[in-house]
Amino acid sequence: MIAKTEYHRPQSLTAALSLLGKYGKDLKILAGGTNLVVNLKEKTIQPKIIMDIKDLAEMSGIKIDDNGEGFIGPLATVSFIKSWCISHGSYDNLRTACQHLGSFQVRNRATVGGNLCDGSPCADTAIALLTYDAKLVVNAPGQERNIALDHFFNGIGGVDLRPDEILTQITIPKLIESRGEAFYKLGYRKAMTIAIAGVAVLITPEQTSPERIKDVRIALSSVAPIPMRAQKAENFLVGQQWGKELFEEAANMAAGEAAPITDLRATKEYRRKMIRTMVNNALIEAWDKAKMKFGDSLE
Repeated sequence: MIAKTEYHRPQSLTAALSLLGKYGKDLKILAGGTNLVVNLKEKTIQPKIIMDIKDLAEMSGIKIDDNGEGFIGPLATVSFIKSWCISHGSYDNLRTACQHLGSFQVRNRATVGGNLCDGSPCADTAIALLTYDAKLVVNAPGQERNIALDHFFNGIGGVDLRPDEILTQITIPKLIESRGEAFYKLGYRKAMTIAIAGVAVLITPEQTSPERIKDVRIALSSVAPIPMRAQKAENFLVGQQWGKELFEEAANMAAGEAAPITDLRATKEYRRKMIRTMVNNALIEAWDKAKMKFGDSLE
C-alpha cells in the first residue's frame, strides 16, 4: 500500500513554485511517475506532499528558434521528443536515446526532465544532451539559475537542485549543420534494458580544412557515478587530422577516464573494454556522417 499523502495539482508554474517554497523537502514532484510511483509502492520514499505538474503547459514541448537555439520543456515525454526529432530531422543522438529508453509504455509516460533529475548514471537522454552542451534553467520562488548539464550531476542519484527548486527548461545552443552524431547503448537486450555502457558522440570538421576536427563531444553512461564527458579524449582530438589510429587512441583515453564498477549487469573490466570499442565505433560513425555533408573532401 502507498502511504497517505497530500496531493496537489497546480495549474501554473507560479502556483507550483509557491508549493515548493512552502513544503520544500516534504514534497516530491510527480511528472511521468515511471520511477516515483514504483518508489512509493516499495516505500523507499514516503513524502508528505505529492505535487503533480502534468498540467504545466509552459514546461512542455520542444522547438528550435530562428537563431538555431533549441528549447525543450522538461515535461516533454520521451515518445514525443523521439517523434519530433524524426519529423524535424534534428538532434539524432537525442532521437536514438529516446528510441532505446525503456518500453513503449514507459516512453509514453516518462519525461526528459525526470530522466535527468533522477540523477542516474545510466540516463540515456543525459549523454545525448551532454553532446549538445545543453544548459538547464531551474526556478525557485523569486529566483532563477542556469546550470550547465555537465555540472548538474552530483554522484549516484544526486543532482544540483535545492528542495525548493524545479527544472523548468532545457536549452541547446545552436549546433553546426556539418556535425555528425552517433549513439550506442549496450544492454542484455535490444529493448527494455538498462545500459551496461552507453556512448554518445558529436563531431564537427573544420569548415576550411575539413579533414581536421574542429570540435568533438564524447559522453559516457553507466561507467561512472554520473553521466560524464570524456574531456581528455575530446581535448586530444580537437585540431587533429582524422584517422583510424587517432580514433583508436582517443577511445583508449576515454576508457581510461571512465570509472566503471562491477555489479549484477557486468564487471568493471568488461565495461571498460566495451567503452573502448563503442567510443571507437561511434567516432568512426559520426565522422562518416559528417563526411557525407562535405562530399569527398574528407576521404
